[in-house]
Amino acid sequence: FKGGAPGFVKMPDDRTMLFPCFDGNGMFFSMGNIAATGHVGLLFMDFETPSRLRVQGDASLTDDPAIVGLWPGAQFAVKVAITALITNCPRYIPRMRRVAPSRYVPDAVSGAQPIPGWKRIDAIQGVLPQRDRGRADSVGGLISMDEWGQMVAAADPLA
Repeated sequence: FKGGAPGFVKMPDDRTMLFPCFDGNGMFFSMGNIAATGHVGLLFMDFETPSRLRVQGDASLTDDPAIVGLWPGAQFAVKVAITALITNCPRYIPRMRRVAPSRYVPDAVSGAQPIPGWKRIDAIQGVLPQRDRGRADSVGGLISMDEWGQMVAAADPLA
């Protein structure tokens, strides 16, 4: 799943799509697949309507400042040359409504975003990117894996 503030997907023309890669779990599975294959298959879901659009295309990663700069806080961006747009039958899409935006979407002006709870886990501090090391101190300090699991189970928004 990739998400952002409304409008985070940009369409500079009718055959090109751009979207950011924000800070994540550092595993880069989606971005690694794009780098390895050069192709994407994306589902855009509207759970309120419901409706669904499938986009297929040839994709590449870019660190071009003119593109990445469209989204403060983005690490890099994805550029998709659209090869197919397909509307899918919505009959099995559950109806849901947006309750609140994610607090982790980078600020549209500064790119700032809060540190997620999992980056406070003591056991993973050694593998975090340098920019995240020590940030846990500003939000209550380190926690154990069990404490983070309890936060998740309790639906704590800081988890």
